[in-house]
Amino acid sequence: MAHIPVLFEETVKELNIVPDGTYVDMTIGGFGHGAAICKKLSENGMYVGFDLDEAAIERVKELASGFDCKVLFIHDNFHNFKERLTEIGISSVNGVLADLGVSSFQIDEAERGFSFMKDGPLDMRMDNSSGISAEDVVNTYSFEDLKRILQIYGEEKFAHSIASSIVKHRAQKPLKTTFDLVECVKRGV
Repeated sequence: MAHIPVLFEETVKELNIVPDGTYVDMTIGGFGHGAAICKKLSENGMYVGFDLDEAAIERVKELASGFDCKVLFIHDNFHNFKERLTEIGISSVNGVLADLGVSSFQIDEAERGFSFMKDGPLDMRMDNSSGISAEDVVNTYSFEDLKRILQIYGEEKFAHSIASSIVKHRAQKPLKTTFDLVECVKRGV
């Protein structure tokens, strides 16, 4: 069964789906929106889903197999959608959906490193096959960079003390798990 996103009915209605149209989903996630789009598309319609999370793509392939429309999954950052669509010969689309954020699947799986409720490796990458992990960041970035990241991207009012706690912790031993980071945050707050 596909995931049912927030404002599901309203979002699908506003897409005003044309049966033979082409629709781009910038983040496949749990395929809730994707399934609703595919359900309204004919065999001439096309659903193109992007996701950086290869596990998300693998998880929904079976769900997508039961629809008449053409379904294409692209493992890439949605920022590259124009280039990727051009590569496959799509020059115009009927609708685009961007439901951005971390999915519950990523938070629920401890091994992804997003959860602070379950201990797991300190990863936090949407695509854990490339880029630097949260473990790399907390163990190598300077105090000033950690503080800046926490202030700007986390809007964290305790950024200074949390960054300080991280630096103190890693001086003794590297942060390896989400619970290591939780302890640093607790000490910093």
